[in-house]
This record gives sequence, C-alpha cells and structure tokens, in this order.
Amino acid sequence: MIASGNNLSDLIERTILAERLPPDFDQTIESFYMPLADHLAKVHSAPGNAHDQPMVVGINGGQGSGKSTLSLFLKLLLEEGYGLSTVVISLDDLYLTRAERIALADARHSLLATRGVPGTHDVALGMRLLDRLANDDGGGVRMPRFDKASDERVPQADWQAVTGPVDIILFEGWCVGARPQAVGALDAPVNSLERNEDPGGVWRGYVNA
Repeated sequence: MIASGNNLSDLIERTILAERLPPDFDQTIESFYMPLADHLAKVHSAPGNAHDQPMVVGINGGQGSGKSTLSLFLKLLLEEGYGLSTVVISLDDLYLTRAERIALADARHSLLATRGVPGTHDVALGMRLLDRLANDDGGGVRMPRFDKASDERVPQADWQAVTGPVDIILFEGWCVGARPQAVGALDAPVNSLERNEDPGGVWRGYVNA
C-alpha cells in the first residue's frame, strides 16, 4: 500500500490548493486516485515484469475530463508514496509545428492546419521521446512542450529536462489508445463540418489512417 505520513498529506493538500480544486477533492484522491496508484505500483513490481524498460500507462478521456489532474496526482502518489520515478507525457505537447501543419494542409486537406485530430501530431518525436526515456542512464531527456496560446511548439531550449532512469510513463491524451473505424463508417458525414468542409471524406480518411 501507499506510504502514509504527514509529508504526503501536506503535499496533496498544497497541490489541491495550487490547482484550485474543490476543498473536498481529497476524497476523490482517496477513493479513486490512491487505489489506482496502488494498482499501478503492484503491476510494475509484479514477478516476471521486465524492469529494464519503463511501464507505459495510457490515460484516455475527452477534453476537460480530468486527464491532466489525474496524471498530476498519480505522479505525486507514485513518486512520494512508492518511490517510483514517474514522467507525464501529454499528447498535446506532441503537436506538429504550425509550419508543418500548414504544409500538411497544403498537401492533404485544409482542415489539417488545425491541431487536434490524429495526424496533426509529430509521431516520430513521440517515439524518440519514449525511446530516450526508456534508455536514459542519467544524462537527461528534454520534454517537448506546446503553447496553445501561440499555437506553436515551445523552442527546444525551453523544454524541461527529466533525468532517468524512469519507472513509469503516464501518457495522456484524448485519443490515446483509439482505434480506426471501418472505412465504410466514414462514408456519411456525421456533422456540418464534415458535410460542408470535407464532402469527399479526404480529411476524415486521413485522420482515420
């Protein structure tokens, strides 16, 4: 079970205040977040699990559903309660740069200039990041960051450095773990955007692929 103590309780309380969460949010943490952290720690330490690579945990949910808050507290609980080095990767920080999305829009479909859907992320950057975190021996890994206000990736010089080795990677994003639909399911537009802006299904086909 998670290590108890005033230090952890104080850290949780300070984080609740810093995140401007309701005063009773500690009940959510105790009822849901702590059992989940305990489960992840047990899976990580289970006999037979390989420990030469980090365990990657996908966190999926719609916009505003609490993915970032869950990830924040899971990291806190896993590190302070179990001594497991934990890193959070947000899918949002892996968006293509604005110039790359504009080029993609020119080559494929104008809607791809707008970040959000699968196909507007830098998959190669994400794969390199996971690989570096898995193999870092203490040299440090810089974590990419995307600034939604400017709709642009933050310069690499300003990326935060994380030092390995890493035990658990929490990978959160609205379409993490999503699977493509059957091609036939894309034939009929489902809303006015698809009907008016993508009548030929080029954009949704690219996203699905």
